[in-house]
Amino acid sequence: MSRVVLVTGATGFVGNHLVKALERETPLPTIIGWQRPGTKRNQCAQDKRVSWYEVDLLEQQDVDTALSETKPTEIFHCGGIANAAGSWNNVLNTLDVNVRGTQHLLNGIRRLPMRSRTLIPGSGLVYLPKAGALVEEDPIRPVNPYGLSKLAQEMLALQLNSGKHEILVTRSFTHIGPGQDTAYAVSSFAHQIARIELGQTESIIHVGSLDAYRDLMDVRDTVEAYRALMHRGRPGQIYNVCKGQTYKIGNVLDRLIECANVPIEVYLDPKRVRLSDNPEMRGDRTKITTDTGWTPTIELDDTLRDTLNYWRAKLNT
Repeated sequence: MSRVVLVTGATGFVGNHLVKALERETPLPTIIGWQRPGTKRNQCAQDKRVSWYEVDLLEQQDVDTALSETKPTEIFHCGGIANAAGSWNNVLNTLDVNVRGTQHLLNGIRRLPMRSRTLIPGSGLVYLPKAGALVEEDPIRPVNPYGLSKLAQEMLALQLNSGKHEILVTRSFTHIGPGQDTAYAVSSFAHQIARIELGQTESIIHVGSLDAYRDLMDVRDTVEAYRALMHRGRPGQIYNVCKGQTYKIGNVLDRLIECANVPIEVYLDPKRVRLSDNPEMRGDRTKITTDTGWTPTIELDDTLRDTLNYWRAKLNT
């Protein structure tokens, strides 16, 4: 059977990098990209290699029609709301899109006439916070609406797993890299540095808390993990997707500032400080590495440099 690969949220941060990775495959699969109606398409994607559909995940008929027309054999569900910090101010929409939108996709998959394999990317934020590395068997207790939506999403997804429709779920930790929105710390730092270098703003970076430790991984490594799971992961399983190493956010900022070509000061902005935060979030990747052989390969300094260069190029156009 020929491979027809669907990526929902294909114009988003992870989805766009995933589409580009699929475009490099030989032989080239049939690639279907879903984007939310009215979304501007990322110009990095080679449109001639992708069949694009505007699909509203909150409309079951939209989902059913697009699935029946393309009949995907592999589905990466990257569509949804990913801003954990902003979910307190966007509770209903976060739950609606991530839970009901996923339910609509699963309903449509259930009606597909052929076998299919679906990866549902989730979040490490479903876990009860603890010191040390989190493993898949650890207790779960989301601490924000986003984490709650991702827990509900994975519970819905695993109910569909069967011989005909194979489901895999990830609990992905923080991924960063070129193209990420400035709502996220590392991209915000890089964006501010690029603006300072161009003389668009004063030589001061505004930041929130810098004391947290996060398991940071390049989004391109994350995409490779998803592809490895699609081919070699065990259906019905949950996998941490992470580097397994934490970095202090303040040290990450220092590394970025070292890449700048102008002097930069740092200002702690009270408006950017979260009222509550997990002091450390670190995953254990033993399971995914054992089952698929995948390991992350991109060094943090390379990711930071690529992210800064992305904003330099984008702001210079």
